[in-house]
This record gives sequence, structure tokens and C-alpha cells, in this order.
Amino acid sequence: MVVEGDATDPEILGQADPEQADILAALTGDGPTNLAVCAEIRHLADDVRTVARVDDPARGGATAAFVDEVIHPERAGSKAVVNRIQEDDVRTLEDVTGDLDVLDVRVDPRSPAASKQLHEVLLPEGSHVIADADGTEVARPETTLEPGRRYLVAAEPGAVDDVHKLLVG
Repeated sequence: MVVEGDATDPEILGQADPEQADILAALTGDGPTNLAVCAEIRHLADDVRTVARVDDPARGGATAAFVDEVIHPERAGSKAVVNRIQEDDVRTLEDVTGDLDVLDVRVDPRSPAASKQLHEVLLPEGSHVIADADGTEVARPETTLEPGRRYLVAAEPGAVDDVHKLLVG
């Protein structure tokens, strides 16, 4: 079910039936409002997955108590613009073409790879952990796959299921 309206209005938020909802996406142009809506839905039903559009992606870590996922569409749009302007051999990945998949994977605490360093993990052929999903650290052999943390993984189509089994379980 999709409910459109002002989610700061308790009647509108109640229409979302928080006890039955799987996900709430707060996508207004006002980041603080989106965070407030996600915090309220968490108060009403703790198991609802929340996604919030924010104004400042640098504050993403500070929002972890309120939301599961943070999006900043303006940042993605600015990357696309820079790619069009620059005449460079290196471009920011906007979307993947061809057969290669770039996966954003959260390591499950019960997965075979959880808490291990990359050099200890036998990744499926045709796959490679690129970086943490925050974009703050390039994956190295000594990178520890921390449970609950997200990583970017490049994988050929035939390796996707095995990557999932290894990192998610």
C-alpha cells in the first residue's frame, strides 16, 4: 500500500497502518521532516524498515538511530552532471551496463564471512569486494567484513547467488 500525504499529520501516518507496514520511505524535500517521520514510525512499530531522503549526506551516520537507509538524490544527480562535464577515463558509477552487477550487501552476523578479513575469505570466482558501502574505505586484504556493515561487491551474474550465500547466509 502506498499512502501519499503529509506524514507529519498523525491521521495520515496512521493510514500507513504501521503495525502492518514493511517499509516507510520519507522522501520530502525537507530532511529534518523525513527524519522526524521515520523516528515516529519507529516509535509506533520498531520492525518497519525506514528510508529517508536527507539534505546533507555527511550527516548520514548521525541518523542511524532513526532510519535504516539514507538517500541523497541530489548527490547522485551531481555525479551524473560531473561525469557529463569531465572528459576523463575515470567516471563515477551512475548505473551499471552490460552483465556486471554491483551489489550493495549487508554482512549478516551469521554468515560464513562475518568478522573475517578478506584474505581469509574465499570469494566466488567472478566477484570482488570493492569498498564499504559508505564510500569511506577501499577494500583491502586486511579489511574485516564487519557484521551489519554494508559493502559494494562487483560480481558476474553467475557469482551473485554465491556472493549472497557467503555474505548474507
